[in-house]
Amino acid sequence: MHYICEKTMRKKIVITVAVALLFNYALPQRCNVCAEIKHVLDVPYMPELQGDCPDSVYWCFVRKGLDMVPSLIDCINSTDSTQIMIPNWGGHYTVGDIAFAIICDIIHDLPIQDFFLNGVVDERDNGPITYHSFVSSSEGNRRILQRQLRRWYRKNRHCLIWITDDSEWRTADDCWWTTNKHPAGGYFKAK
Repeated sequence: MHYICEKTMRKKIVITVAVALLFNYALPQRCNVCAEIKHVLDVPYMPELQGDCPDSVYWCFVRKGLDMVPSLIDCINSTDSTQIMIPNWGGHYTVGDIAFAIICDIIHDLPIQDFFLNGVVDERDNGPITYHSFVSSSEGNRRILQRQLRRWYRKNRHCLIWITDDSEWRTADDCWWTTNKHPAGGYFKAK
């Protein structure tokens, strides 16, 4: 009897240590991603047409691909403001806004309308205006978006395929990015 209790106690200790290590690893990783997003200096708005120099930090996140998506989803509810202006909307991007934009550049054609409950927004628009209308209309909407996106990603992650993007993009002459091609080489899309 004493042996069984001792064995059970060892299992509990091992499980407790494993859970503690998991939380100590996962929480700082999320915090680091959200903190790193604050270093983004520009969020692309139709970058293939603008002729700007793409932000190297932003595209570094995008190049990490699907492995980065869960940490980015964790950041969506962050309302920490940045200095980047939101085009055609006004105000400044939050860390959560940038995280969502990065996800949209990793996975194209996300079913954005499916993430917004009860037709809160205009169904004719499936882009940035829909997103900003939704997250700004209620404090709880970021959590709704985060929950819906996490659910969609878990369900569809293995159905995503890589699409190579070889199209020409306009860039500034003094840019770090010298290929004039998609900075991440492509994107993922649902089959």
